[in-house]
Parts: sequence; structure tokens; C-alpha cells
Amino acid sequence: MFYPNRFVVFANIDFNRNVGKPGWIEATVKQLEQDVKNGARGLKVYKSLGLSNVDFKGNRVAIDDPRLSPIWKKMW
Repeated sequence: MFYPNRFVVFANIDFNRNVGKPGWIEATVKQLEQDVKNGARGLKVYKSLGLSNVDFKGNRVAIDDPRLSPIWKKMW
């Protein structure tokens, strides 16, 4: 027996080492759009964002980093 309405798939983003690279945010938002088309119903953001994820220059990425704004706007 299957339970199609019991499980929900969430998308995920790899925030480590790519934030700030040219084209990264555009590709990430495009991937999220595709994830939704493929059935994702939400976005899982791990605690590592803000604690240990770093951008391509090695700087820690905060959850309110303005470079991430297009992601949050898309998810809203």
C-alpha cells in the first residue's frame, strides 16, 4: 500500500564555497524553480548556514547575507 500524501520532498542548497561566485545565485534560483516543478514542497536550510558555511573567498555566510536575498524572495 502506498501513501502519496504522507511524505513531502524538500529541496536543499549547497551554500558552502560557492556563494558569491559569478552566476551562482542565478543558477541556484533556477535550480529551485526546477526542484518545485519536480515536486519539492519546501526548502531545508541546515544550521551550517550562519555557523560554518563559507563563501568562495572563505568568509562565513550569514543567513541574512544580502547575496542570498533572491533565494528568500523566490521561496516567499
